[in-house]
Amino acid sequence: YAMQILKENNHTLHYEIVSFSSDNVPDLKSKIDSASKVVILADTVKNISFNNHENAGWQGRFIDFAIEEVHKQNKKAILVSCMLPYDLARYNNADAILCVYGDRSVSELPIEYNGETKTYGVNISAAIIKLFSGEKFTATLPVDIYQTDKSYRYTGEIIYSVNSKCES
Repeated sequence: YAMQILKENNHTLHYEIVSFSSDNVPDLKSKIDSASKVVILADTVKNISFNNHENAGWQGRFIDFAIEEVHKQNKKAILVSCMLPYDLARYNNADAILCVYGDRSVSELPIEYNGETKTYGVNISAAIIKLFSGEKFTATLPVDIYQTDKSYRYTGEIIYSVNSKCES
């Protein structure tokens, strides 16, 4: 939906979607090779999903891998935090992070991908439109974000404060 809106407003874009999966690592690398911008959607909200040493941490490992591959090619990795902003602490190696606070489906906006109908919330579409339109962002976090330790447990150190203003 977001890309349709951008095209209707005279933005020339070519995009491809790659799902998180260990089966598509070679495909991911080739997509990064040909990309000028790489946007990663993340919806990790539980500490166990952050932990590289847990089976549930597969998404975190995949996102880390994607960011590393993007950086190897001297490109920018933009992460869109789709649920709660707590994954800011986990993926602070991304070049930019957008928080959209919710990925609930909007049934009026179906998108077909690999033969399945997917729907995405308006927050994600709004972030993508804003990102590719070149408009400036101004935001304030609703909560403090704490640093995580090596076991991905939150420490008492605030790395992003509710009192700080984010701009791009």
